[in-house]
Amino acid sequence: MKNQLLLMSIYFLLVINICPVRSEIIAYPDIEKVNTSSFEIAKIEIDSSRLVLYCDIYGKKDDKVSLSSNCFLKGKSGKIYKINQSNGMVFDSVYLLPLSGNISFQLFADPLLGETSFDYIERENDILIEGVKTFKQPEEALIRCKLSGVVINRPYSSRLMLTKANENFPVAIHYIPIKDGKFEFEFTCNEFEAYSLVFYDEYLNKSTWRINFFAEAGEVSFKLFPMDGRFKNEMLGGPINKEYVLYQNLRDQKLGFTKRRMEVDSLIRNGLYYTKNCLELVSQLEKVKDKSIIDSIKLILSKYSETDIYTDEAIRLSREGEAMSLKMIDWQLNYTKEHCSLVSYYLLTSATALSDTNMKDKMPLCLDIFKSIYEKKFPSHPYTEIMRGYADIKVGNIYIDFVAPDFNGKLVRLSDEIKGKVALIDLWASWCGSCRNFSKKMIPIYEKFKDKGFTVVGVARENQLKTAVNTVSKDKYPWLNLVELNDQGNIWGKYGLGNVGGGTILVDKQGHILAVDPKIEDIDAILEKIL
Repeated sequence: MKNQLLLMSIYFLLVINICPVRSEIIAYPDIEKVNTSSFEIAKIEIDSSRLVLYCDIYGKKDDKVSLSSNCFLKGKSGKIYKINQSNGMVFDSVYLLPLSGNISFQLFADPLLGETSFDYIERENDILIEGVKTFKQPEEALIRCKLSGVVINRPYSSRLMLTKANENFPVAIHYIPIKDGKFEFEFTCNEFEAYSLVFYDEYLNKSTWRINFFAEAGEVSFKLFPMDGRFKNEMLGGPINKEYVLYQNLRDQKLGFTKRRMEVDSLIRNGLYYTKNCLELVSQLEKVKDKSIIDSIKLILSKYSETDIYTDEAIRLSREGEAMSLKMIDWQLNYTKEHCSLVSYYLLTSATALSDTNMKDKMPLCLDIFKSIYEKKFPSHPYTEIMRGYADIKVGNIYIDFVAPDFNGKLVRLSDEIKGKVALIDLWASWCGSCRNFSKKMIPIYEKFKDKGFTVVGVARENQLKTAVNTVSKDKYPWLNLVELNDQGNIWGKYGLGNVGGGTILVDKQGHILAVDPKIEDIDAILEKIL
């Protein structure tokens, strides 16, 4: 009997030692909140002996980056887990980012036994990634869309941003790595909507070109070129994306965009787009990478007039382009009346947003098309909420209530803050210069009336909390500010501000809208009268 027990013990020991430790790999783990877009945990590998983080740092070429030896993990239980080793970056060493603007590396930590999530903390570099899930949550979304593509002649591009198409400034839903000129990514959603791909290096340089497509079941493939060859980009997908490509081709042919584009390309190719005096400067601007040299060239060019920089033929084509853009809105709206589809619905919301900011005389037609065709056809689609916002946010109506977190993460209901007061709802973004200028000019008005029953509640539309915090600290807004991270609450959609930086709504003590996007002097006059 003793011999049998001994043999069994030896057998189990052998099994334990021979059988490999099973590990689980989770690509793009679910994350609750991040304070940076430059540091990403792309994958985690978990087993009973260790946790491996597959990480990336992104930025511009020659940016200085480092990895602090004081980085650590904090489990959901509150327990601290030490990071023991790194591979690909040496702790506390300074690196210059290569041409691609990307460094990949791995971090090895003690096993997180029993933890369902953890925070990554690196205080020296101000990096906080909260709520990294150690399991993959079940996905119940209706649509599973796979993106794949090749990137041609862009060694400096190592990352794409996936964003909603109807946003004025790209807010990343996901980041997609580019490896060896290729990318693959799968995401899920509940509605057929328009999305965009944006190159991260273009985003950092604040000069982006959106590659639009529709999320639909199956695969959407791309062939993407540098900015100067962007019109050669190709996109191939299912029936919705095929309709969108057909629409674009028809629009370009009917309105003459294709012909004009070929003429512009011909002028640039033959050195006839810029004047002789500026051709060399513009050429240097496209080649150099040194920021100080780029800034110097831009300063010189800013002192030149249009006729100093561009040839007469280039100016003519520019004027033609402006006229075509105006015609395009009428053509686009007519298309939405004749072709009722999800593609057309996206085009209608885009035209409405443009009408709201630049061509207000088109707004009645946009809302008429919406009420007569699309509201009935798509009653529960996200675009319907956006369009209702345009229809409902007008003088005399009641404002739309919402809940958003403050800078400490506490959820705040708008109606609780403005109840019984005259209030300005200030929707803004750190990247919206006109929004910030308006808010700064509001400060003396706020100080003048704050003790007489007036208040301001600001909401910042951001993809990082620290950007909103830093902006408020710099601009010194004295009122309560909340934050809308990655459009989680769809506040901009509810207020019909789908693709703009922000807007302002003045309401009375009963919640009736007194003014939409009023001027500073108008607010002052209204408050003088009623307070």
